[in-house]
Formats: sequence, structure tokens, C-alpha cells
Amino acid sequence: MSTPAYDDGDSILPSQFDDRCGSAGTSHDPERMLRLSILQDALDVYLGRADAVTTYGRRDFFEAAQWIWSDDEAWPFSYRRLCDVLGLNPEVLRAGIEKNRQSGMHPDHRNRGPVAAEVAP
Repeated sequence: MSTPAYDDGDSILPSQFDDRCGSAGTSHDPERMLRLSILQDALDVYLGRADAVTTYGRRDFFEAAQWIWSDDEAWPFSYRRLCDVLGLNPEVLRAGIEKNRQSGMHPDHRNRGPVAAEVAP
């Protein structure tokens, strides 16, 4: 979940990514679905491993937490950028995520959790 280091040959500016993919699109738009999948995976890990006792589970939880609670906007796949492009309020989503974590309500993988409900057409 950490921001990868890119060399000059692999870098892409956030504006270039957003220009190519666009923030608008249908619900079947592949770029939109990728963004939703990234966000959903982070939420599943954060909520599903909040009580993890293994080293790997705790590491995954802390990496997801670091990504969700970061205010980084420079990386095209940062939490805040994904929320912005998807039209989600990052603070409202964070509040809902934290409420679910504290109540012990982990997402049901068959129901795909809060993101699917938040962005349903």
C-alpha cells in the first residue's frame, strides 16, 4: 500500500492520468472499476484485519491504514485522489470506515462493503 518509487521513465503526472482516464464515465468504465477495486481492497484489508494477531495481518492493516489516512494528493492512486476522481468525500468515507472498524462490523466479501453502496448508480 505504500507509494512506489518511480524512475523518470515510469512516472506519470496526476493530471496526465486524470486527463487520460477522466473523472466521468459509466459504471462499467474499466478505469473507474480499477479505482473502485483499489479502494475496496484497502477498505477490506483495513476492516478485515483490524484485529489481526499475526505479523502479516498487522502489517497489512497498518499499510491500509497509512494509505486511507494519508492526505497525499500527488500520487494518482492515493486515497484522496481516488476519492476525488470517484466523486466521494474522503472525510465522510473515512468517518464511515472508522465507525465500522470501531463497531467491529467488517465488510461481508459477498456484499463488497461500503464503497459499492456509496457509488452505486
